[in-house]
Amino acid sequence: MSAPSNTAPGWYPNAGDAGTRYWDGRRWSGDTRPPRKTFAAQAAHKGWGIGLTIFGGAAVLSSFTGAASSQSASPLTTAVVGIALLAFGVYLLRGAGPTTKSVETRLAAERVDARLASEAEHQRAMAAAQNPGVHHSTTINVHSSEAEAAQIAAISNPETATALQNLQKLLYSRAITDQEFQDAKDRLLGKRDPGSA
Repeated sequence: MSAPSNTAPGWYPNAGDAGTRYWDGRRWSGDTRPPRKTFAAQAAHKGWGIGLTIFGGAAVLSSFTGAASSQSASPLTTAVVGIALLAFGVYLLRGAGPTTKSVETRLAAERVDARLASEAEHQRAMAAAQNPGVHHSTTINVHSSEAEAAQIAAISNPETATALQNLQKLLYSRAITDQEFQDAKDRLLGKRDPGSA
């Protein structure tokens, strides 16, 4: 794949098909969207689509029951608004591929993970330079407290770093809550629960 030079981040045509792929400003992110369907959003908006479809359908139904009972001031207006919401909900549901916001959120998390890994590697190199006779299998910052040293050591472990990345992905995909993320992260980094003795 050829890379666009000096091009702003965004979705660009994919040479392999009629879809698009995301350029983050430096590289292709690997995110793609299939060719856009007729009467469909550019990306999948399942939550909004389902909500608007249900709300629109309920509005249309209530306009008929309101017209029969004469309790509604304007059943025609309710029906028109309901049909519009229903149509927009279907439009959003027909979209395919990730939204720009979801891609940017994931890429931001990856950049944070890469920065943490880089800092951990730098700390390990600094510790090795300060104590050349000592074998350093983990990262130790000689100027930090024991807790900070334990966290840095945990992050420098490739398995722990991978686990942290997976936790970040689960958090950003809303598979786990913020509290579950924090609890799991604390266990990975060796922090003790304040309530435990």
